[in-house]
Amino acid sequence: MSINGIVMDGTGTKSKAKVTNRGQLVVAPLSFSEPYFNAMTVDDQVYNFTTPKTGRQFVITDVIAAGDKNVTASTGVEIVIYESTTSEGVSSKDLFILNINRLGAANLIGLNLITTIGTYLNATMDDNNVNLTILGYYVEAGA
Repeated sequence: MSINGIVMDGTGTKSKAKVTNRGQLVVAPLSFSEPYFNAMTVDDQVYNFTTPKTGRQFVITDVIAAGDKNVTASTGVEIVIYESTTSEGVSSKDLFILNINRLGAANLIGLNLITTIGTYLNATMDDNNVNLTILGYYVEAGA
């Protein structure tokens, strides 16, 4: 059995800790979230939020959606957030289906959902208008 480890605090000039490629440790978020925003104004159109990056996966940390006064009052709007292998995208995996009323909102905060390697993160809706922000960051692809 071998043990090779260094965990240092921030009192010196070199602070270390990390491990991951899914051994994790880290003890804080791996990165800071970046917002990816789209004003979704056209029914049944595909909106791209993230694109695949070689050797990376996207981690979703938050989803914030708000419908405006144009959302049909009687039915609301259904938003589908999904992974796709293309930017024009047929869904390869639905991640969230949100139903929002006129002037309503949905906030999914504090998530830690990793997407599949090589996929776009897209969304579509069946009404209009929705402001959708997906927050997250890219990490090295898992082992």
